[in-house]
Amino acid sequence: MPGAEIIESACGQIITAMKEGQFTKNELKFLLRLFQKIVESTEKLLKQD
Repeated sequence: MPGAEIIESACGQIITAMKEGQFTKNELKFLLRLFQKIVESTEKLLKQD
C-alpha cells in the first residue's frame, strides 16, 4: 500500500517536528483542525460500507 506508507511517513515527520518544537502555536492549531477533518471524513467513509 504505497499511499499508506506515504501517509505514515509524513505523519511520522510531523510528530517528530512537534516533539522538537518546530511548529508555532498557530501551526499546531492548524494541524489539529486538519487531522480532525481527516478523522471525520474517514469515519463518514467507513460508515458508508
